[in-house]
Amino acid sequence: MPPNTASSNPQPDSERKDKSMSDKASDHQVMIDGNGVQFSCAATHAAACRLGCALECEDYHRSECDRSVKDVGNCGALTYFDAADPFDTYIGATEPNNWQSGPIDVEWDSYYDSWLWRFPGEDRQLPGSARYRDAV
Repeated sequence: MPPNTASSNPQPDSERKDKSMSDKASDHQVMIDGNGVQFSCAATHAAACRLGCALECEDYHRSECDRSVKDVGNCGALTYFDAADPFDTYIGATEPNNWQSGPIDVEWDSYYDSWLWRFPGEDRQLPGSARYRDAV
């Protein structure tokens, strides 16, 4: 669970700011090879992706929670990144057939209630899961 996940009114994608970028781009990596896609994290203790509720609320802070956070011992973002469908949480502009192994930026998006990823320096797009949702 990311820190400070209070709900907010949805904003157009072009106006939404990154909610919680990883401490540095090199904390998270994507490996792309003939076997598919793998994500990894080398973030240090108390990095944004490793924080969860100090009172151990489940997926969301309970109403009586004071919203304090602690390091939970592993990367919370990796549980959202599906190696079988990495495009689902991808918010970059590079076409999947042009993806290359390397560092990635990750961020929590409270509108989508999900960790999302893109390659460093890319323009932010809608998550893959939302891009074609309304297409007929």
